[in-house]
Amino acid sequence: MDNNQNDQDLLKLIKKSKRKKRIQTIFSPLVLILLTLTISSTLLLNYFNIGPFSDNKIAGLPDNHLRWNQTNSAFNNLIFNLSSSYDFNYYGKHVELWFEHYQDGKKVSSKQIGPIASYDSESKKSEIRGSLAYGMGNKTEEEFILSYHLEVNGASGTNQINLKDYGIKNTDLLSYTYGIYEMTNSQTFFSENTYSIEPNTTYDILVIRNDGISYMSTNREQQMKNVPNGFVLYLIFK
Repeated sequence: MDNNQNDQDLLKLIKKSKRKKRIQTIFSPLVLILLTLTISSTLLLNYFNIGPFSDNKIAGLPDNHLRWNQTNSAFNNLIFNLSSSYDFNYYGKHVELWFEHYQDGKKVSSKQIGPIASYDSESKKSEIRGSLAYGMGNKTEEEFILSYHLEVNGASGTNQINLKDYGIKNTDLLSYTYGIYEMTNSQTFFSENTYSIEPNTTYDILVIRNDGISYMSTNREQQMKNVPNGFVLYLIFK
């Protein structure tokens, strides 16, 4: 009688053990998949600075990246001949916006028009988030205006450059090259318009020629060769 009872108890234990293993076999992969998805989603949100990981950065843009946004809306086209905007998340000392004037391939002036600095000392690195938008249009029949708006870490400012002051005439046929043409090899895998930022690298965001020709080149002298008046608007990250 005792042996029979012991056998039954042993059988129950075996069945219970099998049932437990069967449950583990079913749920363990599900738990592993759920854990993997959770970790992957968290890493992606953190990488793209989305949701709780934005930390006052440009959402959807990874750290140390520059993004070109095409602004070809009907409203922008009504105001400007062309327009573009850029966003960036950058960890460094400061970011600079420059405007250069060329005549027949030679640089005749170079002006820093937008120092984008962090709030701390420029000798220290800090998180810098910023946006830059510009538009090119005719204020009058004789004036060609380049308008630009900067916003960085919550501070912003707007200014204009009258190309008439640099020798542009109302009879000139202006041509434009924009969209960081020379940096296409640095495009990241997730967006054709997003670029990894390299410190001390020049990012030409707008090239203007008054001969009506768009010349694709990474060489300034070649871009501006035999051009009466040419202009380059560029960003550089320090």
